[in-house]
Amino acid sequence: MALIEKLSAIGDAIREKTNTTEKLTLDEMPRMISMISGEGESIKPYINFYDWDGTLLHQYTLSEFANLEALPELPDNLPGYTAVEWNYDLDTILAMQSHVNVGAIYNQNDSEESAEETTPDPVYVDGTKLHLHITKETNVTLYIRQSVTNGVSIIWGDGESSGAGTGYGTANISVSHKYAPGDYTISFVLAEGCKLTLGQANSSRNVLGSSNINGDISIQSVKTLIAAEIDLRNTIVSYGAFKSCYMLKSVVLGDGEASELSSYTFQYCYALEDVTLSNSITKLGTGVFGNCTALRNIDIPASVTYLDSNNFEYCHALESVTIRGALTALGNYTFRECYALKNVSLAYGLTSINSQVFYNCFSLKRIVLPNSITYIGSEAFRNCRSLKEVSLPAKLKTLGGYAFCSCSMLQNIALPNTVTEIGIYAFQDCSALQHIAFPKSVLTINDYSFNKCYSLKNAILPQTIQTLKTAAFSGCTAMEYIVISPNIVSMATQCYVSCMCLKNVIIPESLFTMPGILRSCYMYSAKLKEIYEIALKTCAALRESSFNQCLYFDKITLRGELQTVPTYAFADNQVLKNAVLSEGIKTIAQYAFYNDYALQDLELPESLTSIAANAFSGCKSLKDITFPANVATYGSNAFLNTGLESARFKAKTVKLDGGFFQNCYSLETVDFSAVRDLSFNNVVFISSKLRELKNLPDNTFITSTNLCDNCRNLVSVDIGNIAVPVTDIGYSFRQCTALKTVVLPKGIRTIGQEMFRDDYALKKVENTESLTRIGNSAFSGCRLLESITLGTRLTTIENSAFSYCYSLRKLDIPYSVTSMAPCISNCYGLEDLYMYPLSVPGGNSNGIGSSMSSDYVIHVPKGYRTAYEEKWTTHAGHFEEFEFIVVSNPVITRYILLSATSITLRNQFVNSYFEEDQTFTITSEYMGTNLKTIGDPVFNYETGAITFNLEKIEPVDYTATEKLVVHVSVDGKDISCDFTANLKYAKSDITFDYKVENMGGRGFVKNDDGSYESACQNINSAWAVCKLTFHTSSPILYIDCVSDGENNYDYGIVSNLDCTLQLNGNADTGVSVKRNFYGNGDRKVETLEFEIPDEEEHFIYLKYRKDGSGNRGADSLRFKVRSVYDE
Repeated sequence: MALIEKLSAIGDAIREKTNTTEKLTLDEMPRMISMISGEGESIKPYINFYDWDGTLLHQYTLSEFANLEALPELPDNLPGYTAVEWNYDLDTILAMQSHVNVGAIYNQNDSEESAEETTPDPVYVDGTKLHLHITKETNVTLYIRQSVTNGVSIIWGDGESSGAGTGYGTANISVSHKYAPGDYTISFVLAEGCKLTLGQANSSRNVLGSSNINGDISIQSVKTLIAAEIDLRNTIVSYGAFKSCYMLKSVVLGDGEASELSSYTFQYCYALEDVTLSNSITKLGTGVFGNCTALRNIDIPASVTYLDSNNFEYCHALESVTIRGALTALGNYTFRECYALKNVSLAYGLTSINSQVFYNCFSLKRIVLPNSITYIGSEAFRNCRSLKEVSLPAKLKTLGGYAFCSCSMLQNIALPNTVTEIGIYAFQDCSALQHIAFPKSVLTINDYSFNKCYSLKNAILPQTIQTLKTAAFSGCTAMEYIVISPNIVSMATQCYVSCMCLKNVIIPESLFTMPGILRSCYMYSAKLKEIYEIALKTCAALRESSFNQCLYFDKITLRGELQTVPTYAFADNQVLKNAVLSEGIKTIAQYAFYNDYALQDLELPESLTSIAANAFSGCKSLKDITFPANVATYGSNAFLNTGLESARFKAKTVKLDGGFFQNCYSLETVDFSAVRDLSFNNVVFISSKLRELKNLPDNTFITSTNLCDNCRNLVSVDIGNIAVPVTDIGYSFRQCTALKTVVLPKGIRTIGQEMFRDDYALKKVENTESLTRIGNSAFSGCRLLESITLGTRLTTIENSAFSYCYSLRKLDIPYSVTSMAPCISNCYGLEDLYMYPLSVPGGNSNGIGSSMSSDYVIHVPKGYRTAYEEKWTTHAGHFEEFEFIVVSNPVITRYILLSATSITLRNQFVNSYFEEDQTFTITSEYMGTNLKTIGDPVFNYETGAITFNLEKIEPVDYTATEKLVVHVSVDGKDISCDFTANLKYAKSDITFDYKVENMGGRGFVKNDDGSYESACQNINSAWAVCKLTFHTSSPILYIDCVSDGENNYDYGIVSNLDCTLQLNGNADTGVSVKRNFYGNGDRKVETLEFEIPDEEEHFIYLKYRKDGSGNRGADSLRFKVRSVYDE
């Protein structure tokens, strides 16, 4: 009983919502419930029959209509017209089982007499009706245009009508009407000669507005236009007039004056199934039927002469297309992504199929192209996966890029004798293509035209062909035969790359340039090997990847005419053992012999000037190499991962870039004996088998941070002779576990982070007195290191610098140290740590770490024990005081005038804690003779300078090498700070002559004061270069320089002694450069000092660049040359 009551309540609710009184069966209830679409909205599941003016003639419920045997009678109240049928038949309406509006279809009476008697002056626009379904009281606005004033009357379908007001031709008119809820049909009456335009193109409105009806009802949500059919006569259809009319199913464009459908007229009419175009239509604008996803067939009449782009784009259900007559071109994207398109009939007269016309037409299997076609645009048939047959027109001239790309079922192609060029990627991924016939007319096959045509077995090119572009037949894995025309003019790289089944290739002897046409052709054949050998003998130039991954050579001899071995030319040739490069070859490009595992013997010509990055990387069988004297460029990683055991350099200047010998695990010796200027940058020898690093030229420039990192066979390093200043060389000797002794460059400032970390065998490091900083873990793990000397320039010792130095017995921390992290830990052998600083460095309570021996002693200056104990509390009981005098390591002027008797040792005794009542004693010795000191030395406690007088020293022979030695003692106690000074000679003994020669740009000119000045002042983007050549017996040469110009823009460069600069550009770096000057306008003089080794001829380059911006000051570099005695 409860169930019956519930069903009864549901029935009452449905009847209330649907405005009916009928009883419902259980079968009807679910359907009726599904028709209720929102709270408060009333849905009428009626079958409505309307008159021409919107008058409701008949209304049936669904159950009532189901009992009808025939449709009701047609109306007959329109003078001059006869109703011929309803727009739906009985069976169709029954099948819908939903709310349906039905209207009559009228024909105009044929009798002229009847028409004169019955037709009123206004002309009714036959069939042009807009059916509206209104769910709440709403203002509806129509957007139209009329050709004459007051030419249109609108019949609103609710018994009301109104005129369209004033408007001429281009004038837009909006007419509004208020509706109550209900169903209405709007129709139009035109005055004689008036034309009606639905929609307003210039404001992008369809006939009912862009998206809303007066902002109240969304067209999309209520599906405003629900007519089953629209018949437009004497009506101009504006831009997007019926766009997004989702329920529109049928369109009939009858004969009349309309000649054009404007752009997007029916776009997004998703329910549109049938379209009939009249013979008066001549033009379809852009996207007229785009996205009409239910449209199945289209017949374009012979009257259409212009079809714009995108017309049927995304019509996914479109199966059949017939184009009948005068049309000459299919616009871009006409049938793009018509997935169901199977049948296409094109009329003779069509000349152009433009871009992407049939793109992604997956179902298209066959198409006949009329012989009138001369142009097929880019991607015209791209991705037509089912296309098996296509006959190219006899008059075809242009085949665009990607035209048949990815037509994976296409098997055969015959090109007509009118085609001269095949577009890029034209047949790419046509995986079933087996045969193609090339006519004599073809001159050019473009990039990737037949790429990945996996079934193509042969490609016999005509004798007339002139150009094969990049990868034209690449990836044709079934290809067995290649015939290359003797008339070929241009042949790009990788033409036949990865054609793995090649058996025969016919290459003409006339081929001048051998590109990488056969890269990755793995299949071996004796015939191919013979072809390759012929090609190497006859070709005067190679291209990139010419013989990459080809397995046909164990030996090659390259002719000198080649000049360049290009990128990847012989890379990945795993059987190549011997390579002879003849004289004349200048450049080996990057990766030229990359991964040639079997390469053992390599002869480099003396003509060679450049070896590019990775040129021989991965040549694991290569043992020895000699670099010719003319090589100026050594690319990074050039011999990375090779099997080299020894290398020799013959050039005077060598610049090795990052990773040059990296991971050469067998490299033991490198001969730099012929090199004068050497430069290391980054990881040059990392992980090599190098045993010694020594005998480097004095002029060695090191910027590498990983010079010999992980060289586990390295035993000794001696780079103490290097004259170029070295500040920090990073991780250069990390994990060199066999390294025992190191001599660092004099004057080195920093031992960087982990520089000697885990060098287990390291016992001795020299030239550490000049250090200012020791980085993190610099000596960590140096288990055999017993001692190290730290000078008084040292200010910073970072974390774990000496951790795990088990053999370290004594360590002196200079008084200059101000920052000291926990740098000493796990040093179990440390017995004495001398701390000279009077302030506890860094104030860190764990400044020297932990895990020390039980009886270590920390020695601190007398009177400072308490200060240390308060800071380093964890080391209480290990402190002892000592007395000392601190003197910094002395450095004085290197040359002393023989004519002077007063010598000043400056800035050597600051913070040395001398008392004013102490007595200083100076003793001097020259050539074994003690020299007398005249008077007492004078000590300046503020500046730390000692001044004393000596007896006059007589001049000596120029070649003498003796030195003046000075000892200092305090209160009779020698404080072990000896001064050594080279001797200068009297002015009368000095010879000096020089000349300035202009080398490039605007050069330098001589001023009245004897100085020289760059001649590019105020001239934007100009260079001036000169060369100073001289002879002198002076041990020192000075150049006073003044740079004047805009800061960081105008700049000058001065070379090192006997180093050449470029004649333009700013790429000079490394050992070539003595000093860079940047203009700042302050005109300050900066003096450059050059040490002259002998009286031979030497030279120095100077250059200046005025940049392209504004001018300031003189914008120049001025210099003046003087010897050691010149003022």
